[in-house]
Amino acid sequence: MKKTGILFLSLFIATVAFAQSAEKAKSLLDEVSVKMGAYENMYIGFSQTLSNEEAGIKEGDEPPINGEINLKGKITSKSYLLMTLSLLNKIDIKYTFNGNFIKIDRFKDSNIKKIIHVESDWSSASYYYSFIALSPINTEITLNSFKSDSLQGDSILSKLFIDFGVETTFNDNSINVKKVNNSQLSMNFDLISSPDLAQTIAVTCLGLRVDCRLTGLHTLLIKETNRLVALKNEIKKLGTQVEITEDSLSFINPKKLISNAEIETYEDHRMAMSFAPLSVLTNITIKDSDVVSKSYPNFWNDLMKIGVKINKS
Repeated sequence: MKKTGILFLSLFIATVAFAQSAEKAKSLLDEVSVKMGAYENMYIGFSQTLSNEEAGIKEGDEPPINGEINLKGKITSKSYLLMTLSLLNKIDIKYTFNGNFIKIDRFKDSNIKKIIHVESDWSSASYYYSFIALSPINTEITLNSFKSDSLQGDSILSKLFIDFGVETTFNDNSINVKKVNNSQLSMNFDLISSPDLAQTIAVTCLGLRVDCRLTGLHTLLIKETNRLVALKNEIKKLGTQVEITEDSLSFINPKKLISNAEIETYEDHRMAMSFAPLSVLTNITIKDSDVVSKSYPNFWNDLMKIGVKINKS
């Protein structure tokens, strides 16, 4: 079955000092074509010329090498595209993005040193937002290296969690996350631009026993596991029935959490981390807990530092 989804490919072909044969160039093009053929909703093309001293072609004589990407259908996780393009722009790689068409110009080294400050990961911050949402009013935590003008799409969680009674205060290089109100009784979010938040939000709704409806989740079918099925299975263990479609998840009237549930992680780091906040409400065990090493190896150690203890196996 062919993969569907969005893959953003930045293709840069460096001009080398020695001449390159037509066979090598064709091999490179064929390799790219085969790999991209697995994606149904993307067409990639580029034009290029190679310097060849024997033929009298010099690098300065060449037109720029351009990469072109044509995305078909509705763009999913557009925020990731915009983040990548913005970072390219910061290092003087120019682009145009009109509709579903992206064009990347060749990088020309200006020999100007640039320092890019990379902020912390908002997806990882979501688990701390969940801990705060599930805690008593006035519980708070400070997280370092976050910006109010973040390029990351998942930074939307600072707005989404207002409905959970969680307030975010932006400081110079940190955020203060605080529970200030009770949660609303029902949540309805379209997460097509930030699907990696779905597990955290669903579990938070479960813990707070509020109705939950999440849409725009079709990419969850092709992540580390089918995350919609995984969520349905594990939430059921905790006492609540979940309805899923190819792009949505919902439940109403969530029940009181069943204690001592063993949460399967399905070789998915986000399954492990998204269910961890429930430990402030009930006794649970996270199975195959080392799976967090994919994105956040120190997750369990960091939780211990703030006094959170979780059963792991």
